[in-house]
Amino acid sequence: MKVSSLHISQVKRKCGLEAGQDYHLSKKEDAKAPQCPPEKEAAIMDALRHFGML
Repeated sequence: MKVSSLHISQVKRKCGLEAGQDYHLSKKEDAKAPQCPPEKEAAIMDALRHFGML
């Protein structure tokens, strides 16, 4: 399963964990970031629990 760093940072922020600063901000005012799919969010949560971050 491929998981982008964008999805990992979204899940970390959702859990209240420190996520790095975003250096690649869009220049558009109405830019929308794609949301993490539920199956990938569950996989990321499992990984965070496995590594003791949650």
